Amino acid sequence: NEIQGEGFEGAFNNTSVRSINFPSLRFASTETFSSNTELTDISIPLMSALVPGMFNGCSSLTNIYAPEAFQMVADPFSGNTSLKEIHLPKLDSIVDMNQLYIPNIEFADFPRLVDLPASFFMNLPKLHTVVLTSLETVRATSFAFTPMLKDINLPSVTNIEISAFGLSSVTNLSLQSISTNSYDELWSVPSGCVIHFKDGDITVQ
Repeated sequence: NEIQGEGFEGAFNNTSVRSINFPSLRFASTETFSSNTELTDISIPLMSALVPGMFNGCSSLTNIYAPEAFQMVADPFSGNTSLKEIHLPKLDSIVDMNQLYIPNIEFADFPRLVDLPASFFMNLPKLHTVVLTSLETVRATSFAFTPMLKDINLPSVTNIEISAFGLSSVTNLSLQSISTNSYDELWSVPSGCVIHFKDGDITVQ
């Protein structure tokens, strides 16, 4: 049920294992799978948290199955250059982590997350889709330098910080929980973007 403690830290470091399936594993130490450059798939269906350095240097990793993970701590993904999609349907907490640094990520699915750090998706040049169904607050430059991310749907957002959309490339923004009179130029929504509010649309000039 767990790989934890000094004896297991880095248990799969520098191995040639390409696929890992731990159907009952709930907890793991930091860097348990790090520096495994051959690992492509990992299934940890009962894992509750993705911990610091968990996948550091797993440069071939393309698929992570962790449907029960509700917490992401520090940076589990540093050095991972192959992961294109991440689906964490129960993630509701990000701890000590400022940015999602997965350069090739295209699709990020965090439907239960209600808050995320400022600049969390910054500098992800291939990111084109985010699922943030429960997000309530958009913090500064959350989507900066994401040139492929044109459509952002944030149905539960009620709080938007200054420069929340600064340096983004969004062209269609859906904010179905707030009204048009809430619009503020300080959000820094790009010119030409159409914002869909619950009571109508605004095109940013």
